[in-house]
Amino acid sequence: MAWKRCSATVACEICKSDHWCGYAVEEDGTIGAWRCMRSNPFNVPDGYSILKVCDDGGIVYTLDAGRNGRRTKPPDRTRVPLADPSPPDYPDTKWRYMAERFHRDVNLSKLATSLHVRVQALEMLRTGWDPQEKVWTFPHRNSFMRICGIAIRTPRGKKVFYAGGNAGVIAPYNLHRLPDPVYLVEGPTDTAALLSYDLTAVGRPSNMGGTKVILPLLQGRRVVVVGENDRKKDGMWPGYSGARNTALKLAKEWGVPVPFVMPNTGVKDVRDWGRRKTFSKGLFEWHVRRFAEVANPDGTVTPPSSS
Repeated sequence: MAWKRCSATVACEICKSDHWCGYAVEEDGTIGAWRCMRSNPFNVPDGYSILKVCDDGGIVYTLDAGRNGRRTKPPDRTRVPLADPSPPDYPDTKWRYMAERFHRDVNLSKLATSLHVRVQALEMLRTGWDPQEKVWTFPHRNSFMRICGIAIRTPRGKKVFYAGGNAGVIAPYNLHRLPDPVYLVEGPTDTAALLSYDLTAVGRPSNMGGTKVILPLLQGRRVVVVGENDRKKDGMWPGYSGARNTALKLAKEWGVPVPFVMPNTGVKDVRDWGRRKTFSKGLFEWHVRRFAEVANPDGTVTPPSSS
């Protein structure tokens, strides 16, 4: 019996998913068992019986002749084309599996309260909890919206990254259905803050990171880069320089002007601003129109209209 992963060609017979699950092929070429990652052990499908419940939550089902179970052969892969062929740089499926496992049945209300964001915003980012390491998890996505790595945040706020993953952007799973403009902020918490106010947001991994992913991911969309008020005593201002340089890179590659803006005076970032009672979606949109600078394709920067 050889185990194989489910795909667009062979979907899981238990949950109908084309990923995360697997199936076992017998010597005669028929499928003898399914390993489902999404099913409920208290609701066994007709024709199957439970063989094993795995430590990672997966359930192995075998065909039960007493329940009208019938073996089938998987289709010939050489004759059935994939509905959604994976790009050449398709990341290791373990990141998608890990993100789904951490996100499944997680209670996000405590984290949402501490960050002053809505639970629905964290759900859109597929935020999860690693019970073994006792850390919150935030999936990173590549330019194909595939999960390529996972950032973690301890309850005390320390931020690190799981070894082996690649930094991408923090984006809602339904980004393609959300309206423009897309606000490019820093990190997952600022992303969740704007999503909480029904503003489309994507998080950069750092003040100047994520450009290679953003260029193909958001090409053709209206983008506004948002920085942070984190000026240092020595005059360095990574939040401003990062937003400015990111906007200039995008403008040069796309050939269109890209605005960038700092949060309101007196707040560090949009999450800090969003927790205040005076913040609203309309106020933020007005602030962007009034105070945003514009990076041009020729490398120049147009000052805000209020100056």
